[in-house]
Amino acid sequence: MLDEHRTPRRFWAKAVNTACYIANRIFLRAFLGKTSYELRFGRQPSVKHLRAFGCVGCFVLKKAGHLDKFESRCLDGIFLGYASSYRAFRVWILEAKQVVETCEVSFDETMPCTTPAFEISGDDEEGTPIFEDEEGAVDVGDAGTTAPAAAPAPSLRARMMKEDPCPRLPPHSPDGKLMREAGPAEDAGR
Repeated sequence: MLDEHRTPRRFWAKAVNTACYIANRIFLRAFLGKTSYELRFGRQPSVKHLRAFGCVGCFVLKKAGHLDKFESRCLDGIFLGYASSYRAFRVWILEAKQVVETCEVSFDETMPCTTPAFEISGDDEEGTPIFEDEEGAVDVGDAGTTAPAAAPAPSLRARMMKEDPCPRLPPHSPDGKLMREAGPAEDAGR
């Protein structure tokens, strides 16, 4: 979803939320013939409001008090999904560099789906480093020693085969139902 419209990686959480939102309304539970939404709420979900994630043809109505005659009445944005608690859209406003949730959004369906990458800021793609170097810290690679290679751990299957090479499965009847094995007490009673 992020790569389709060249949306920055920093919006990965919004992409996951949107994917879950759509999956709950579209994918059917095969054995029930209903979506997850239908199972929870008892009615079919509406899908007419669904839009393409990362769409740049998204415009939010300005809520400013007084606008000049020739001033733009909308803000350019990027569609990032749906609000979780009420019926609204999540939009990244390019000018303000913030995410807003609003229902006053217009979509330009005629804009091309694949648009050139846009600039939000220079450090958004890289993110914040998790570990920072401390003053005077020695890097392990600088010491000239190499760590010994760890032996790969045996797989679960290999460990099970080592313990019992012929696992014993309970017998099944021809109709596929599990049959209980007759124990010594049951044999004596017959």
